[in-house]
Amino acid sequence: MKIEAVICASGSGAYYHDDRAAISQGAQLDGFYYAGTPLTKGFSAIRIPAVSLSIGLVLDDGCIVWGDTASVQYAGAAGRDPLQSSTEIESTVESDLLAHLVGRTVNSFLQSEAVLHDSVLPKSISYGVSQALLKAAAYSRGCMPAAIVQEEFDFTSDWSRVPILAQCGDERYGNVDKMIMKRAEYLPHGLFNNAALLGASGTGLLEYLEWLSKRIVSKREGEYVPAIYVDLYGTLTDLFGHDLDRMADFLGLAANAASPYALFVESPADFGSKSAQIEGLCDLRETLLSKSIPVSIVADEWCNTLEDIVDFAKAKATDVIQIKMPDLGSVGHSIRAVAACKAEGVRAYLGGTSAETDLSAALSVHVGIAAQADIMLAKPAMDVDAALTIVGNEQERVLAVDSYLRSRSFDDSNTRRKTCAQG
Repeated sequence: MKIEAVICASGSGAYYHDDRAAISQGAQLDGFYYAGTPLTKGFSAIRIPAVSLSIGLVLDDGCIVWGDTASVQYAGAAGRDPLQSSTEIESTVESDLLAHLVGRTVNSFLQSEAVLHDSVLPKSISYGVSQALLKAAAYSRGCMPAAIVQEEFDFTSDWSRVPILAQCGDERYGNVDKMIMKRAEYLPHGLFNNAALLGASGTGLLEYLEWLSKRIVSKREGEYVPAIYVDLYGTLTDLFGHDLDRMADFLGLAANAASPYALFVESPADFGSKSAQIEGLCDLRETLLSKSIPVSIVADEWCNTLEDIVDFAKAKATDVIQIKMPDLGSVGHSIRAVAACKAEGVRAYLGGTSAETDLSAALSVHVGIAAQADIMLAKPAMDVDAALTIVGNEQERVLAVDSYLRSRSFDDSNTRRKTCAQG
């Protein structure tokens, strides 16, 4: 099966792009806007609506498969690609990619994905086109995208549900109740994206964690034992500089406040560059271990590409690595990143951004299930409900199809996963 034509449709992401530099320097919320002047290239304001471009591959039997471009919420920060408008993205597709796609055979994702490695494209475009190419391979072979991922990347594990991390955005209290009701396995992300949110000497964060732990205990039903997960966006560096002993002692207080629940902390510190981040997180982990402080560190800042993820994993710089899918470009790189984490004994968190779309979120579920990631982000948006619905329901659909095909006693694992059902 071949690509006959490519069509594009302008759209929006499910959240917003925020200027991380301006927020880190104290920009204040004014309702849902941020007051002040943007500091990062591509931003006309500190908060702007996320944009997306849907890229449709018209196959030679008339079927059209779609993928959506996406840039992360904090585009242009910590070494990430700068923002592009949907007009700029479409122009790049037409000028740099269109001729390489039309006429291309799509039966194998690995073979068709090679076109994305032949030219230097913005990561957001590679992300969108690769989604469509993975769907095209699945359609041409009459199976789910997850089956293509398992077969072509040699994953052997049986499929099971991947635990989901829900994210609350700025609604750190009301959205927690939604997460408890819907039994999110990890919560609430927290969005502590500037030092002021931590409070004086971090007391605000400690009080929040204590409230959160008590809230779960008081509202949970049955055997619900989630993990508490907060993203600090490197803000402990603002409080403690590079004093790892003070930083570790504070994280010990945080673990106590979160008790009896396990505590995961994403990007506790920002050491300013990739090499410094690897070294700093290695030293912080060693300090935590020496003090028997039960906190799991998650890498995100300065860990943006497949090469970065491999380097962080090999260095054992962290307990968990967020694979922020749009930052890696092709979904093939996200698949390879999960494998790289597993090879080094590091937990793989298949993440992304609130600024993605329903299509990209649903497709990422197939990657997570086939590769058996350890954690998956509920995305897109920050309202909890829609994100848990999109990611959670797609997981259940994939597993239901797999169970049905297993029940029909096909001998070959790839054959039994064949179905024309497309998410």
